[in-house]
Amino acid sequence: MKTTKNIMLLASPLLLFFVCFIPYGRINSHFLVDWLGCGCVQGFNANDFTRIFWLFIAAWATISSIFLSKILPKEKIALKIYYVIGMLVVSLATAYAFSRLMMWC
Repeated sequence: MKTTKNIMLLASPLLLFFVCFIPYGRINSHFLVDWLGCGCVQGFNANDFTRIFWLFIAAWATISSIFLSKILPKEKIALKIYYVIGMLVVSLATAYAFSRLMMWC
């Protein structure tokens, strides 16, 4: 039982992406595009803002995973390193996919 709880807790930083997806999508389509312009506009636009937003979420998830790695046994330092690197890779891949889903033009 405790192992399942730990696994869910270690995976919890990834929930941040899914919690933010719908609200950010609505903000993006109803506010950011009107304010910054779509991807067709030269200069800083809604697509650039979206990339920065999802990279910030990826960084937040990775930093959270660093703190959550303390749940893992102290003697398994390699496991902690693999966990944080894995979370970084998954976070960046998810940020890339979500930013591509929300592109304009």
